[in-house]
Amino acid sequence: MRLVVGVTTLIVSVGVYFSYQVVRNLTLENLNRHAFLEVQQGADILPLYCR
Repeated sequence: MRLVVGVTTLIVSVGVYFSYQVVRNLTLENLNRHAFLEVQQGADILPLYCR
């Protein structure tokens, strides 16, 4: 019984770790894209103010 609980705990822990990594990477990619878009839009607007 303890072996079943231990193996189940290990499998769930590994699954949670990899799920966390996937969500973390997707979130970081999204933040990176959003930040780049904001910088790009700011660079596009800047010449309008410098006239």
